[in-house]
Amino acid sequence: MVAVSLAACIYFLNEKTKSLARAFIIGLSALATGWICGSIFVPMISTVLIHPTWTLELLTSLVAYVFLFLACTFLK
Repeated sequence: MVAVSLAACIYFLNEKTKSLARAFIIGLSALATGWICGSIFVPMISTVLIHPTWTLELLTSLVAYVFLFLACTFLK
């Protein structure tokens, strides 16, 4: 699922920038940044604030999706 989102992000960035290499670098950077931030900050969230069935991997991928969305939407 994350790979499909990355491919979609690269596609849309390629449409905006007209450069596949730049789109690939931005998309991969957004995924890596989201994964790293999710891995660092998600464990700091109190279990009172999150649903008990949500795992660390689920929340980390959610943060990565948000970073991919922001990169596709706001970066040029």
